[in-house]
Amino acid sequence: MGLVKITGKVGKGKKATEVDFFVDSGTTFTVLPEDVWKKLNLKPLEKLKFTLADSTIISRQISEVWLEYGGRGRTVQV
Repeated sequence: MGLVKITGKVGKGKKATEVDFFVDSGTTFTVLPEDVWKKLNLKPLEKLKFTLADSTIISRQISEVWLEYGGRGRTVQV
C-alpha cells in the first residue's frame, strides 16, 4: 500500500474549495481540516470512535460533503 496525493473539490456553489488529499486504500472516511469544515459550514451528523494504527481510540464528529475528482462527484462522509 502507498499514498497518492490528489486535488479534489469539496462543497458546491460559492463555498466550493479545492483541497489536497492523500488517498489511502485502507481508509473508510475522508478527513477534512477543521478550517474547511468551517468554510463549508458543515454540521456534525454524529460522533464516532475510531481506532488508529497504534491502537489509540479517538472520537470525532462526522458529516457529509460533496466531493469532486476527475470529472465525477458524489457525497462522502467526512
